[in-house]
Amino acid sequence: MGMYPVIVSKNDLNTPLAYLNNIQDDDCTISKSINGEDTLSFTAIIEELKTNFLYDENNLILVDEDLYKPLVLEEEHHDNGLLTISVDCEHISYELLDKIMPDFSYANSDIATVINACLLGTDFILASTDVTLKTDINYTDECNARQILIAIANNWKAELKFNKYNIYAYK
Repeated sequence: MGMYPVIVSKNDLNTPLAYLNNIQDDDCTISKSINGEDTLSFTAIIEELKTNFLYDENNLILVDEDLYKPLVLEEEHHDNGLLTISVDCEHISYELLDKIMPDFSYANSDIATVINACLLGTDFILASTDVTLKTDINYTDECNARQILIAIANNWKAELKFNKYNIYAYK
């Protein structure tokens, strides 16, 4: 990572609230897997103003031109008087877990149609796809939008890439 993570407000992604230049020993790790996990973790020295921004649920962390939401914050007092905070974050695409659908079914459809239907009513958009396959998806039980996106990727033989609120589906 070439630059420090930045805390921004969900309502204004372009105005930095705080630069996290207090991260210990370049301890900032992003874990990504294809159509799966996308998390960020780091440990920082506590600086009151910056730390307060981390606790505000309306704030996100911008790092490597992508957005993460702090979920688990754990403060630690060290013997030498140093105070640190360990932060575990999830990519903002995990917000799609909150969109619950009673079912989700499409027959002989293209990937853009089903992804756009899945994202309806969210802040996320399908930014681009090169997948031309038409196929089916049939969920008859309650499901969430992130679960459906992964199922769409599997059914249409696609790889999903998330960047901020944009979703890309590639062959």
